[in-house]
Amino acid sequence: MSATHIGVHVEVMLPESAYYQAVDVAETEQPLDGGHFCEVRMNLDQANPRIGQLLQEVEEDLSPFVNALRTLGEPATITQIQTEIVRSTGAPISRAAVQHRLES
Repeated sequence: MSATHIGVHVEVMLPESAYYQAVDVAETEQPLDGGHFCEVRMNLDQANPRIGQLLQEVEEDLSPFVNALRTLGEPATITQIQTEIVRSTGAPISRAAVQHRLES
């Protein structure tokens, strides 16, 4: 019996990585639920990214997103939300990272 392989969105959260905040799809056999943020260990094959190990589920502070939407006060584009987060926090965030959180 073979294991089920599912594709999940992954985001690189290691600031020292050249791929920081990059979002992509990786396959996994790990039991992961949508809308959850987990710390994982990836394999080293960039041509076939796979989640090798689930380390822990993490709670992410989404207040910058809530605050950006509240400040904008109306339906907004991903770029508008990204711009407001950067303006209010001073921290860079990629468009892909914003989109990934809004879709979760």
